[in-house]
Amino acid sequence: MKKALILSSLIFMAKAAQAQEAGVEATSFYQDKTFLMLVGGAAVLVIILIIKKIMDKKSEQA
Repeated sequence: MKKALILSSLIFMAKAAQAQEAGVEATSFYQDKTFLMLVGGAAVLVIILIIKKIMDKKSEQA
């Protein structure tokens, strides 16, 4: 009896999830603002680290 109740609840939840997904149209990840902000922040960080490494090498040579 308990297994049948669990199975029926899982089937009901799966059907409810399908119904919720039907009306939502997701944008692709590279058009998402959060993703673009993360990529932009990572690019800025990499550029800053490269410049810092170059400045450190120049100060060691002088």
